[in-house]
Amino acid sequence: MEFINTVVKKILGVSKLDDVYHLDGTVYKLDGFPLSFKMDGMDTYDLGWKAVTAGISDVMGKGSIPLQVMVSVGLNPNMELQDALSLFEGVGDSVKYYGANYVGGDTNGTNGDGWIDVAIIGKAQCYKPLSEIKEGDVIVLTNPIGSTSAVFISKILSINVPSQFLLQLKHPIVNRHLPGAMKEMCHMISSSTDLSDGLLISLLKASEASGCGMNLEILPFRKDVLQYINSLRLDSLQLLKYGGEEYETLIFTNPLGVESLMEKLRLFGMRPLILGRAIKETGIYLKGEKMKPMGWDNFKGWS
Repeated sequence: MEFINTVVKKILGVSKLDDVYHLDGTVYKLDGFPLSFKMDGMDTYDLGWKAVTAGISDVMGKGSIPLQVMVSVGLNPNMELQDALSLFEGVGDSVKYYGANYVGGDTNGTNGDGWIDVAIIGKAQCYKPLSEIKEGDVIVLTNPIGSTSAVFISKILSINVPSQFLLQLKHPIVNRHLPGAMKEMCHMISSSTDLSDGLLISLLKASEASGCGMNLEILPFRKDVLQYINSLRLDSLQLLKYGGEEYETLIFTNPLGVESLMEKLRLFGMRPLILGRAIKETGIYLKGEKMKPMGWDNFKGWS
């Protein structure tokens, strides 16, 4: 995030950037990662599925429907043919699952581990920039989180990861009904964003874009995750630092519409939570106590 703010914006001459670009009802998204981003138990099929899901999470998290998908890959010539085939099978299955169409891409060779980049074009249903968040807006999360944090912490501690937490990291799924639910409640929604960069990082982006602070009243972690962290005798706040890669959405909504929004999300199979509110004082807070933003940085790692 620091690199984007201090280098990319300056060189490209832009004052603001969003995870998803919007113009005249159409949204555009580009996302990707190196193929070395593979945890134990994951194969190239999982990487293909995840690469598409990650981009689509950003698009759907902006209240938009994915329509066309393009993929660029860089593959090492020594890669097994079956691994390459599995990568594209994962891409294809993910594209079909979300009702989009694969329309092309590019293939490249590389001497390294390789990479995959996904470009998505979609139709906005309820696109609202983060700058429209207002003081007093209620912060709603589509589902409890924490399973990927449990995996990352286990890896750092070099201990076995409980299997129930691995699946979400290996084969994440975004609720396909989210854009429709947001469209029906759009008149009450101020903005929204995917939180795959981690809860605190996502809230920081929202705070910087809107000029509002973000005050959390609860920590939105799954009960089984909290039980696991307690068994390790760790502070649950560690889950915030080692968060990310959970493809849920933060929705900032007018207080008058929050109950209707929650009911609509439940109707489509989600388990929404009210996290807190947007406040006047800038920064990120937990029950009024200011917090230091922390999470994953693509250049620095965990910070």
